[in-house]
Amino acid sequence: MQFGGLKGPSTTHALVSLICGAVIMVRGGRGSVSALSFDFAEAFDRVHYNTLLAKLKYRQLPHCLVR
Repeated sequence: MQFGGLKGPSTTHALVSLICGAVIMVRGGRGSVSALSFDFAEAFDRVHYNTLLAKLKYRQLPHCLVR
């Protein structure tokens, strides 16, 4: 399930969903529970804008779009 990048869902929703799923699995005797979580929050905050602008100009995009 995806909770990030969507309007409404939050980390609280993700945690509640994980716990509910784990309880259902364990009570049902269906084995173990595994979870994997990624936080990409800063991944998109690290754009080198001068490089990006240079690449856009190199591609000859109209100035009004680059601006």
